[in-house]
Amino acid sequence: MDLTNPDTLKSLLLRYHIRPSESLGQNFLIDAEVFKAIISAAELNSSDVVLEIGSGVGNLTMELAGRCKQVIAIEKDKRMIKPLRFVLKDFSNASIINDDILKINLPNILEQTSQNPPSLIPDSKFLIPSFKVVANIPYYITGEILRLFLEFRAKPRLLVILVQKEVAERVIAGPGEMSILSVSVQLYSRPEIVDVVSASSFWPEPKVVSAILKMTVYDKPVLDVDEKRFFNLVKIGFS
Repeated sequence: MDLTNPDTLKSLLLRYHIRPSESLGQNFLIDAEVFKAIISAAELNSSDVVLEIGSGVGNLTMELAGRCKQVIAIEKDKRMIKPLRFVLKDFSNASIINDDILKINLPNILEQTSQNPPSLIPDSKFLIPSFKVVANIPYYITGEILRLFLEFRAKPRLLVILVQKEVAERVIAGPGEMSILSVSVQLYSRPEIVDVVSASSFWPEPKVVSAILKMTVYDKPVLDVDEKRFFNLVKIGFS
């Protein structure tokens, strides 16, 4: 199924009586070249576990599932689950979770992917697997998503996400132009803008220009500091 074709995408949504929700930031990516850029930036291999946020109807999920060990697709909108299951019916390595990424027990979800069956693990302890985040995220929760993963005790190795261009530029800002956001991201990762994405690459078209933001996460923070005291000082500085 070619979901980069707007007519195919609209037909699928119509079959399930779905209209894209502006309040949920539902702008579906329909540009094949942008998909290629995202996949390339994610450096996927057959052993990767990938977490996708805001899977929608699964147009990006299909691309991920065809290249990695497992995809965990998290979608908040209950209406999207039936078309998402239909699109992913041939991919046994794709798991669908109908929930809010900001409210789920993320460690538990990731732990469940680490071993099968979990009963074989000594003392019932799970090991959170190394994972990547690849997603066309809802832009209105960009900051919360970045905080969630960069403050997570078992951080992803890599994040490749579509965000608003202005936000991506703030994230990669250098000395003299930095914000709390850029300091926070750059403490934990090396961010870069892979490509700029026009509004015409989506349906419906958003009112903003987007960018593919890649964040390569360090093994440990770039500064050897007490993180709580560090961010207290940063907030004082920017106030």
